[in-house]
Amino acid sequence: MWNRMIQQMFSAEESVMDRLASQGREIFGLVWENTEGPNPVQVWRKKDRFEMRFGNRVVQSSCLREDPNQLVLSYTRHMMLCLLLVPEPQKVLHIGLGGGTISNFLHRLYPELEQTVIELNEGVLEAACQFFGFDEDSRRKVIIADAVEKIHELEEHYDLIFLDAYGPVSYTHLRAHETRGNLVCRLLLE
Repeated sequence: MWNRMIQQMFSAEESVMDRLASQGREIFGLVWENTEGPNPVQVWRKKDRFEMRFGNRVVQSSCLREDPNQLVLSYTRHMMLCLLLVPEPQKVLHIGLGGGTISNFLHRLYPELEQTVIELNEGVLEAACQFFGFDEDSRRKVIIADAVEKIHELEEHYDLIFLDAYGPVSYTHLRAHETRGNLVCRLLLE
């Protein structure tokens, strides 16, 4: 019963949004949702940006609609401090994609950089491609998998590893994994 009521609410909201869009009016609020993965993925439209959320009020990723390559959230800018230690990375591993803003930034900054992304939720990839300007290409590949399981299969070595997997399922799962530090060291140093 509750599922049907929620579906009716969202379908009514979608028809209102479709009507507003057909009239050429701006739409703000929830514009996209995928509930099929381990946690819901939502995209919210604000006046100047898109925000990704995982079914709560916490903003997981944000990008400006006019410039998706800019790092909006302060934690993403802080993560770039690693470039002081590795100023010319050749290969990067991302554990968690979010909106792909970190990958987009690096993709533009380093034209030769190869990036691998491991993302648990296919809905996150879909949202990143549709709203955040992320695209897979010859320099960026995405693996949809549990990073704890998939990381054992990686044979490449990486100059940088960005651990940005946060959500109701993914972050706590990674944090609880006893050997994650050993795996990261192996991927960086061997």
